[in-house]
Amino acid sequence: MRRAACILLALTAVALSGGHEACAERRVERLSLGDVSYELLEPGDGRPSRDVVLIPGYAVPMAVWDRTTDALVHAGFRVLRFDLYGRGRSARPLVVDRRRIDYTPELFADQVHELAGKLKISRPFHVIASSMGGPVAAMLAARHPNPFDRVILVSPAGLAHDFPAVTTVLKTPWFGEWYFRRQFRDIMLEHLRDNLLLDPRAYPAMLREYQQQLTVPGSAQAMLSTFHHTLLRDASEEFRALGRLRRPTLVLWGEADKVVPLDRVKKTLVEAIPQLELWTIHRAAHLPQLERPQVFNDLAIRFLLRP
Repeated sequence: MRRAACILLALTAVALSGGHEACAERRVERLSLGDVSYELLEPGDGRPSRDVVLIPGYAVPMAVWDRTTDALVHAGFRVLRFDLYGRGRSARPLVVDRRRIDYTPELFADQVHELAGKLKISRPFHVIASSMGGPVAAMLAARHPNPFDRVILVSPAGLAHDFPAVTTVLKTPWFGEWYFRRQFRDIMLEHLRDNLLLDPRAYPAMLREYQQQLTVPGSAQAMLSTFHHTLLRDASEEFRALGRLRRPTLVLWGEADKVVPLDRVKKTLVEAIPQLELWTIHRAAHLPQLERPQVFNDLAIRFLLRP
């Protein structure tokens, strides 16, 4: 059944795009800290292609890129998308060799680096990083030399210092962990609603994957660790390091983003990455790649194809 669906999608893609195939099987790659779920999508017309790596954010699985991947493949790119540790269908490492695993930007950056190496992703590759994926991409640039060609940051986290009231509760020792575990599903679903203008049910495939990941053992611990060690961390220095690479950088921001409002971080971001090009996307919140895919894809592809 899956193969038949794949063939049908491939034939549809060929008809609509003049010979590209954007169908890929979900696969698993064993990395040093556990299995990582990924898809590697390749153009089917035999042309040389540039590699694009898609880095998701704090809570979303790789389904957040559902409306992006095919457009990139049809434009001639080979695209890698995957689930970060603790999300989607990837592993939830908590203790390795008697060492507790903290979900830091370094952990995620090393995951991207290791996965790209194992899959022989060409360097330098393009990267599109959403929300928390922004500081992860910046950390990747800081830890591993010359990984990027062009960079697209989507509503990047890591620069805002104004957090909602629940943050104070979650930072409280012992009680914060107890409260997070007890209210885990409600907290995460409310977070998803805050990311979007429309009800999440408008995106059923992504919502299904999002809800399923919350049932996997270890998810609450992974999310809480990420909250403490990545979301609350000031990534200004990492973004400045990314700016010093002088790579062409596009920033796309949903005009109605209330998770990371642009006006709170724009000055810091521009100072960190002086060469950036910034576009706001109307009628979109924190995930414009889902809410306004045609506008998002047009801006992203035009930028990546620019001479």
